[in-house]
Amino acid sequence: MPDIASIGPSTGPISPVASPRPYGAPAPVEQRPTADRAEISDHARHLERLRSLPDVRSAKVDAIRDSIARGTYDTPERMKVALQRLLDDLTA
Repeated sequence: MPDIASIGPSTGPISPVASPRPYGAPAPVEQRPTADRAEISDHARHLERLRSLPDVRSAKVDAIRDSIARGTYDTPERMKVALQRLLDDLTA
């Protein structure tokens, strides 16, 4: 219908009117670019520490269990080493 003239004075092309917001709808919010972000939970950190531990040497664990069961594991030398390590940890 280009042959129909507009009503009233016109200074340029007519642009469509934006549709109104529905009643109660929030006003549009300007979107700003955001940076990506990742958070690692305490649980994930704990699991990572567990994964980084060395493998369990089952044969050694079994030998120590047998020694404890026989009553030959606790020796004065082992107690001295254990006490020294405990003191080193407490004073570090």
